[in-house]
Amino acid sequence: MMNSISKLSKDDFLLEFENIFEETPINSLTLSTNYKDLDEWSSLVVLSIIAHFEGKFHIVIAPKTIYDNDSFDDLYNAIS
Repeated sequence: MMNSISKLSKDDFLLEFENIFEETPINSLTLSTNYKDLDEWSSLVVLSIIAHFEGKFHIVIAPKTIYDNDSFDDLYNAIS
């Protein structure tokens, strides 16, 4: 398992959200997409992001980090 998100390309990072935003086609997401504008956005999605990246990559993402950023690119840069 990786212990740093920076070992994951930005495109692969984006693909990690396929199972988090299940109702949104992954091919409609870009690095510049504002994830808070997606219909599925909720506090449960925040918990899903935290659990996914902690479980798979051992990366702890604070809820504030998710809320303080808007795009997937911003989030990647904030945690890498």
